[in-house]
Amino acid sequence: MYNACKSTSEFTEDLKASKIEEVIIMGITLAFKSKETHTWSLSERSFYSDEVLLKLLEDSNTKYSCLPISDVTLGVVMVNIILPFWFVKWFFNKLVPPTEIKRVQSLQNDGVTFSDIGGNEDAKRSLQDIAKYLGTPEKYKSLGIRLPKGILLYGPPGTGKTLLAKAFANECRVHFLYASGADFVEIYVGVGPKKIREMFKQARSLGKCVIFIDEIDSLGYKRGSGTNIEFDNTLNQLLTEMDGFNGSEGFTVIGATNQPERIDPALLRPGRFDRKIEIEVPDLDTRKDILKIHLRKKRFFDEEVIAEIAENTEGLNGSELENIANEAAFDALNNNSEVIQRGNLMNAMENIFEQK
Repeated sequence: MYNACKSTSEFTEDLKASKIEEVIIMGITLAFKSKETHTWSLSERSFYSDEVLLKLLEDSNTKYSCLPISDVTLGVVMVNIILPFWFVKWFFNKLVPPTEIKRVQSLQNDGVTFSDIGGNEDAKRSLQDIAKYLGTPEKYKSLGIRLPKGILLYGPPGTGKTLLAKAFANECRVHFLYASGADFVEIYVGVGPKKIREMFKQARSLGKCVIFIDEIDSLGYKRGSGTNIEFDNTLNQLLTEMDGFNGSEGFTVIGATNQPERIDPALLRPGRFDRKIEIEVPDLDTRKDILKIHLRKKRFFDEEVIAEIAENTEGLNGSELENIANEAAFDALNNNSEVIQRGNLMNAMENIFEQK
């Protein structure tokens, strides 16, 4: 009776720790019996050469034997042992999601710059200052200045936090890694922490880059506020990774959240997210700037109409203002015009407010 399928590394660890009573070598498969539970498990042996495997067995003083695979016994082994083993492994891989972070993307900067983002001048200046640190770290380290490891962008939805992070990566001329905090929230034990480790491993392999974690409050939720052990382990792994680099490796972590009050205080202390930058809902002048940026791409330059739209869109965020410009262009095309008119913008503005 075979109780479990174990990885090669688990077999090796058990063997070196003298936890295995007996090993049977069956071609490409290893069957081994636990000293503690007296149950049998299976593992692959393709990783080991004969010499390496035998040396491990002899060094650990473990009893072992080889099952000769004749034509007759091969069929028995395949049907009764190996096929069930591979079926269990296949089923487990289907049941448990892969540990790689599918939404983490290594992107070359897509051309977004700070000049493409209207408003939030204080936030842009702060990010530009940090970009200077990262561009010439030796200059600041010689003065004993601790380089910032993490930046927290917080503010209402749609205010341009992701765009600012991309512009920051472009200013630094580095790769941009994107993930959502929800990507790390798993019900399976150990999967969340492993995803964190893989993300930082990916960052180190790229050299200089920006790690951007959107909705970081999903990952960094306050411990003890209804979270479970797996949530805590994932957060602890993030804290460990952030403590494990000093800011001079060439990558920076940027987190974005709409709810900063939900984030665990340990994540916000100096040495982790050193800088906290508020991203505000645009005021009148900022709304004008945002509309100008998006409408100039659509060949609309009427300052008076832009000012009128800005005055009538109080409370809208940057994303919604961009949507007005886009919907106005659609409205113009639907009316057989290649030029946006005032009426198209008014219709688009009304539609956006109706959808709120």
